[in-house]
Amino acid sequence: MVLQTAPRSVLFVSLLLVAPGLSAQIRWETDFEKAVAKAKSEKKPLFIAINMEGERANKEAMKVHYKDRHIVKLSERCVNLFASANPSGKHGSRIAGLTREQAAQIEMRVREKYLGIGPDQDVVAPQHLFVSPEGKILLSVSYRITVGELEWMFVTGLQKLDPGFEWAESDRMRAPKRLKMGYTVPKASPADIPTKEEIDAVMKDLKKGKGAFKRNISKTTLILRSDDKAAIKFVGSTIKSRWVGTSRRIGILEEIGRISPKAWYVVLEDYVGNSRENVRDAAIVASEKLAEGKLSKSLRRQLAKEDDPKIRGHLIRALVACSPRDGAAIRAIGKALSSGDEELRTQAVVAITMLENRKKVHDYLAAALSDSSGKVRSAAAYAIGVRREKDLRQALEAVLASEPEAGTKKWMTAARACLEDGDGVAFESFLVDVVGDKREKGGRGPGKKGKKNKKKKK
Repeated sequence: MVLQTAPRSVLFVSLLLVAPGLSAQIRWETDFEKAVAKAKSEKKPLFIAINMEGERANKEAMKVHYKDRHIVKLSERCVNLFASANPSGKHGSRIAGLTREQAAQIEMRVREKYLGIGPDQDVVAPQHLFVSPEGKILLSVSYRITVGELEWMFVTGLQKLDPGFEWAESDRMRAPKRLKMGYTVPKASPADIPTKEEIDAVMKDLKKGKGAFKRNISKTTLILRSDDKAAIKFVGSTIKSRWVGTSRRIGILEEIGRISPKAWYVVLEDYVGNSRENVRDAAIVASEKLAEGKLSKSLRRQLAKEDDPKIRGHLIRALVACSPRDGAAIRAIGKALSSGDEELRTQAVVAITMLENRKKVHDYLAAALSDSSGKVRSAAAYAIGVRREKDLRQALEAVLASEPEAGTKKWMTAARACLEDGDGVAFESFLVDVVGDKREKGGRGPGKKGKKNKKKKK
């Protein structure tokens, strides 16, 4: 199906991973230059997926996003390219009809033509971009996105090509939180997925006893990036030991949330109901970042009995991240918004940014805009802005006109800018500066280099 566009049509570049076992598969081109020429001559968008093998956001996209029938249908309106910096590997080609060598060549040309970076510089994966046939990047997103966020990008990009393009909005559709209008090279956190040999060597050191574990604690970061079952079982059992202090245990739980594959949910599961509040909270916050649906049951169970307002707020966020249409989470948000605790109401509004129920999103955010707390109203503005909820623009404008607090007015103005196709840069530190989230140590996913990393792969 070909999209009829005006001359100002744009090129959709999405940097994302794709993996084996696709059922309804996107049709991928095998030559970069021919694909770009085809997109330009036929005035079609070009969808490019740049990925890194093994990292959890890329794995998720492979397992879920590219099997989604709506994404596949939208991709039929594009010329599609898959780019990978890994030309060699023991698992063979991950894309039917596309060799690793072809994917590597495409990756090199994408970084040269669109990203403007050299072969030895780190590239964050996954990323998503819309670029015009003339080379102007219009939209970009780095790191993990949901299926609904990817759908939003396709639809928004196609509507920029053709304002008459129509698509029924689903509950899951929302703008990606990290959406940029244009492109800024994201900061990469260079870290290759460890090999089996590296895992075995570290495990050998760590298993020499508690003294060895303590001396080699820094090496756990390497195995936390692996989905090796033996490593997960070892760390899970070891951090339960009495000699592993609370601060060290919390540090490992936080690191799991930051860098581990989804298979590590089994470790977090043991701690979301921990009797120590700081340990419990660390596991719950990590659960939000891991966003693994298999954690939902444990989170719901703890939500039913959690008394601490701050932790309860984090629980709501974690449950929505893991199960964005969960009925218990939706009810918990509604209950939290009517509570007398400002912190809990604020966290509930942040959870709405991940919710996949359009009616509830609109109802809850409209109510939050009229909250007695400026912090909660600011959070509502944040949610409206990052989700690009244009249907709430009139409600936002109404409260903005009479907002008495300068700080809150600033966030409402930033939200309005997002609704006018602003890039949302003003909200980049909102969760840390206003909501009180802990600042991340580094990027969400490992970076990937060009030639250097290629030499490492066997």
